[in-house]
Amino acid sequence: MKTKIVTRKAISTAKAKLKKAYIDNLRAEHLMNVFTAILSEIPGGSAISSLLKDYIPQKKEERMVELLHFMGQELIKHADQINEASMKTNHFAFMLENCMRGVAMSPQKEKIDAYRAILMNTILGSGLEITEEEHFLSLVDRLSSVHIKVIQLLIEASQNPPEGSPSIQNRLDHMDKDIIASALSELYTLNFTNTEGNVMASFVNVPLDRIGGRLNHLGKKFADFIIYYHSGE
Repeated sequence: MKTKIVTRKAISTAKAKLKKAYIDNLRAEHLMNVFTAILSEIPGGSAISSLLKDYIPQKKEERMVELLHFMGQELIKHADQINEASMKTNHFAFMLENCMRGVAMSPQKEKIDAYRAILMNTILGSGLEITEEEHFLSLVDRLSSVHIKVIQLLIEASQNPPEGSPSIQNRLDHMDKDIIASALSELYTLNFTNTEGNVMASFVNVPLDRIGGRLNHLGKKFADFIIYYHSGE
């Protein structure tokens, strides 16, 4: 019973915020209703139900409410681009459930942003196969915020930054170099880079303009799915 009360409270809070700001947008309101209906139909034994079953800490609940609020805002913004049928699939229910669990468990901004991007890419169309989307989601669950920050910087390094750009360690506020080196090396283990792990690890203090082009095709697909979402604009 407590699970249902907390879930309803989170949905109610998010919907109240949205209705206050966007009361006249009937199409968006309909999409939000579809979205919350899917949420309410997740089985009682699901990961979210397990997560919420016993006095969920306030911060976890706040992050889940913020995710619902974000989704509602994006449904409004992109209402004309969204295929309603895509929100009624088992695949979307799976992605939503696991992204909500991920947001509840991860206070780091980089991971929260990744889960948001994943949900919007899933709805708007990522161009990936279902199995690829689900695999990439599972990787976000396992990776740290450091991995995601490093991937973002490798993307930036491939966009022709000016000569003498700061190094990865400088951009990460002088984070411990061994932590950064470990994250860089592990990207090779994930088959995300075209450069071997020991070489990747040596890039900690190399300027960004000298380490472009290190992500391979799979690494770029992953980055596109968890860092950007396609607004169609």
